[in-house]
Amino acid sequence: MRNYALSIVGLAFLILAVSLVFSGGAWTQEEKKDTVKVAREVLQKHKDAIVNVALVVKTKFIIAGNQMEGGEEKLEINGTVVAPSGLTIVSNSQTEPGSMFGAFDQERIKTESTVTDAKIVLASGKEYPAKVILRDRDLDLVFIKPEEKELNLPCIGLTEPSEPKILDEIIALSRLDRSCNRQPCVNIGRITSIIEKPRVQYIVNIPVALGCPVLDASGNLLGLAVARPGAFKSISSLDVGAFLSAFSVIPCRDITKAIKDLPAEQEKEKK
Repeated sequence: MRNYALSIVGLAFLILAVSLVFSGGAWTQEEKKDTVKVAREVLQKHKDAIVNVALVVKTKFIIAGNQMEGGEEKLEINGTVVAPSGLTIVSNSQTEPGSMFGAFDQERIKTESTVTDAKIVLASGKEYPAKVILRDRDLDLVFIKPEEKELNLPCIGLTEPSEPKILDEIIALSRLDRSCNRQPCVNIGRITSIIEKPRVQYIVNIPVALGCPVLDASGNLLGLAVARPGAFKSISSLDVGAFLSAFSVIPCRDITKAIKDLPAEQEKEKK
């Protein structure tokens, strides 16, 4: 079942990659030149705010009412540092390895995942022990904070740029894994659709790394890449539209609202 789930995700990325090949011709040479220049600049500017997060996750399966322990799994995923304190955001879908199984058969299969250990890993290899302080499954976000106080880590601010339009260019940043020496990575694409309800989400025509920043062609942060809630259920029926919309960009304003629910932020407001 696990191999089947992984093959479905692999197929999703293949379809996204093919769509990128066919959409690449839409750029004029002038657009390519300008956006490439900005993309290189923002990669250099923000690369240190994109980190790897090492997790140990314990998963429990409940199948047809019967509980089954799935054991612990070590993961290393991308995350984005959004405050000098080291507050880091990752995609919740990546912290719940078993959640995909439930997406294929939600009536019979339920999963529960707990992060038992977390470390924020900088590009230099330096590690900061951390803990999960908030999980927002609706937004597909997990907020992780270093245990060490008074840090001053490189971060990317949650700005509020102008509203993007369909076919606007975007710049997606990420960081490769340990096997690739955790090198920073950048890609250029376009917004292909904008979902308006129940909340605004931007659909793009390139593979995006979950938990990583997506910016507009001027280098302003649009939001973070997440897995769209409910998308994997549609993928299980081999719906091509679901493949192309499985991953989206959630705007900064929704992330900012979620940050206000963090315990530390609530304490600041009281003062």
